[in-house]
Amino acid sequence: GSWQHRPRAAAGTVECYLPLLPLAASDLLVGICDCRSVLLAPASLVSLVNCSMLVFSAVATRAILGSRYSRTEWGGILAAAAGVILVGAASLLRGEAAPSGTAPLGVLLALAAR
Repeated sequence: GSWQHRPRAAAGTVECYLPLLPLAASDLLVGICDCRSVLLAPASLVSLVNCSMLVFSAVATRAILGSRYSRTEWGGILAAAAGVILVGAASLLRGEAAPSGTAPLGVLLALAAR
């Protein structure tokens, strides 16, 4: 066939680490977004977004891997999402979150990091 054997790069060489560059760059971007989100929004809101990882993971595994969930599990996922949305919206609407008005941007950065 058209497959050809490529010799592996020697350990410790630059070629050995090149495949890891996209992963390192994405990890750096996530770290920057996380740090900026805490600077722009209160830690309570950023923590709330971080706790919503369950919802993102469930939806992603359904979309990408085709995982199937029971009605009870979907109910729990929807309840968790509704709780995150309600608490976050109430905090943002009351204006207690950040007097400077940067909380929505901080929350968006926290979401982008997920």
